[in-house]
Amino acid sequence: MSLILIRFVFLAVLIFFIQSGREAPREKFWITFAEKKQSTPKSIFLSERTLRRRLKSLPPDRIVDTHDTPVSAEFVDQISDFGVDLIQQSRWLNAVSVLASSEELLRISRLPFVQSVEKVRKGEINRLVSVPHASFSLATPSYGASFKQNAMINTPAAHALGYVGTGVIIGMIDTGFNLGHVALRNVKVLRTKDFVDGDTIVTENTEGKSSSSHGTYVLSVIAGHAENSLIGTAYDASFLLARTEDDDGIGARIEEDNWIAALEWLEANGADVVNSSISFFDEFQNSVDRYDLKDLDGKTARTTIATDIAYSKGLLVVNSAGNMGQRGPRYLGTPSDGKHMIAVGAAAGDSMAIVESSYGPTADGRKKPDVVALGYNVRVVGNDSTGYDNFAGTSLSAPLVTGLAALVIQAHPRWPVERIYTSILQTAHLHKRPTDREGRGFPDAIKAINFDTPNNGTAEVRDLQSFPNPSNGMVTITFRSIVQGTYSLSIYNTLGQKVITLASSEPVAENQSIAKRWDLRDWRGREAGSGIYFYRIVLNGRPAVEKIMIVK
Repeated sequence: MSLILIRFVFLAVLIFFIQSGREAPREKFWITFAEKKQSTPKSIFLSERTLRRRLKSLPPDRIVDTHDTPVSAEFVDQISDFGVDLIQQSRWLNAVSVLASSEELLRISRLPFVQSVEKVRKGEINRLVSVPHASFSLATPSYGASFKQNAMINTPAAHALGYVGTGVIIGMIDTGFNLGHVALRNVKVLRTKDFVDGDTIVTENTEGKSSSSHGTYVLSVIAGHAENSLIGTAYDASFLLARTEDDDGIGARIEEDNWIAALEWLEANGADVVNSSISFFDEFQNSVDRYDLKDLDGKTARTTIATDIAYSKGLLVVNSAGNMGQRGPRYLGTPSDGKHMIAVGAAAGDSMAIVESSYGPTADGRKKPDVVALGYNVRVVGNDSTGYDNFAGTSLSAPLVTGLAALVIQAHPRWPVERIYTSILQTAHLHKRPTDREGRGFPDAIKAINFDTPNNGTAEVRDLQSFPNPSNGMVTITFRSIVQGTYSLSIYNTLGQKVITLASSEPVAENQSIAKRWDLRDWRGREAGSGIYFYRIVLNGRPAVEKIMIVK
């Protein structure tokens, strides 16, 4: 259905309620603006880690774009004047979500800067099913009953090589997170944010918060670490925790605006990969304000669009495919229909997907899920401080793959997101003969880490460093080329603006060491101020980026 027709039907419904004297209930809607007002650089917050991650996938002049500028404060103020409750703001979608009545929405829709008014779609947590405790023939002294879920994606072999997620930042989107369990007490949490209540408290099972333990279970699959009981796939990673879902055990309030706001927050705060075990579909009831199966085309749903934007900024999103497999093909929850994210299905063992695991194809014919991981008898922390449980569902297969992605990122910190994504999909065991139910099958941590192509997108340099760093004077940048070719070296500020070029298409021999000096002046001879800068080497068309701290 076209946007014009949707808007026409929506306005007709509003007019009916108003003219009939019947008051429609206040509901949550997206108000999308037609343009963005100019904003100052000070209004854009991007962490240093975010800028470094983006530079692995983007040229410096594109690391900051219009997606990063906030929605117009003037537009927001005018919307607020109608008495609506402002809920979330999305920089990426240039939209706000509001709680409003029909009459308020009708007036808002007539504003010249409003492009569209649409319902905020709902979804559900991908529920877990309790599984009786079983005897695990694959149990080992260190992994205990969590060995099978790790072994099926070959993470123990990666762990043995020292790849345990160290230095990687994982963003988590879920109902909340309890860290009191013995297996979670050493989790490295960098920041937290609650997008339901607007605070920083993300703990489940506390007054006013979610009564489920869904987020805690999901987190424990990645971050848990208790010898002989539970070993997470990337237990030494650092975490950003976002609570976006309000699950009171009766009826969960799951809405896409909180999810999108959280994804934007995680990206801006430096996440390398994001895990989500939530689906948005609202039952696909063919209503004008709900997604239909034909909308699962990788370009329609708002959460799906958000994953595309995240990917364009160097951030990989991993999402559970959903638990609607019993309905038949195509019942994927968004954003798992996305073209630039990894949708994970649940397998019971070998390559057999569990019945509940959602599968495609998408409306445009792509196979989904992308990969699978164990989704039956998955070991997680229990609700007390020392016990453990076994559950089934795609909610637990997704974090297994998220942890695997973190191991690949640790092994190759300079790889752009495209290479991380490709390495996981193209080394899965069915990648040459994907199926509707399992996609490309089980990914393999070691194969993904060792993945190689003739053009891997990363500069073939070694020993890249700068000294002194931090510096208040002359800086020397050194590296060793492992191939023959030409290289360029430039300095950029945190807005992606070129400060100076130190080398342009200069020849370099195989195994040659290079040293270039920078006197902390820009191309006009002006002194560079204190702050963070990046030096970018492009060798034979492939980039490598590191930072310099200037302190004066």
